[in-house]
Amino acid sequence: MKETRTNKIAIVSIYPFPSGLAATNRILAYSKGLIENGAKVDIFIPFPTDQYKKNAISNKNTGIYEGINYNYTSGRYKSKIKLFRAISVMTGYRKIRGFLTSAKVLLHLHKESRYEYLIISADDIPILLLYSLFARLLKIKSVFIFDEFPVPIRHKLKSKIPKWKEHAYKFVLKKIDAYVSISKNLSEYYNKIYQ
Repeated sequence: MKETRTNKIAIVSIYPFPSGLAATNRILAYSKGLIENGAKVDIFIPFPTDQYKKNAISNKNTGIYEGINYNYTSGRYKSKIKLFRAISVMTGYRKIRGFLTSAKVLLHLHKESRYEYLIISADDIPILLLYSLFARLLKIKSVFIFDEFPVPIRHKLKSKIPKWKEHAYKFVLKKIDAYVSISKNLSEYYNKIYQ
């Protein structure tokens, strides 16, 4: 009998896991579907998502939830000091640190057993660029999965994004191998920027 190869899939997400937001539930749903179809799924959360709690022992940085491996590569909890958090975001330190810690863990696991796909669950342009280039470097297919319109459409209810942002998206989306969309409207929106 011929042995079938298991697809190994990495997901980079900016959302809390295994519980949190609506986007978390969608990640959980499609991850379960991938597992049911024979894939192995690892989720990497490069940025802390939870507020610091004094006795937070139950929420670990790594774990397995319903067959899905997850890893908070920069830790799970945000700093207690608001000023440090603000400076970290403003200087870009948060994104750079998050990318480097997740890339290190992902690379280590990729060397052990090759990933076939890197799903990027974030629409932030620098994050999309960093992970799509990283996927190319490792010869992994990159997939941009989206479930909302970009900011400022979704936050400020604008009718469109600024031209500079559209050009930046176009540049970055050229590096992506595939899209997965929650709706036809969203799919059409991103395909108008770059098919």
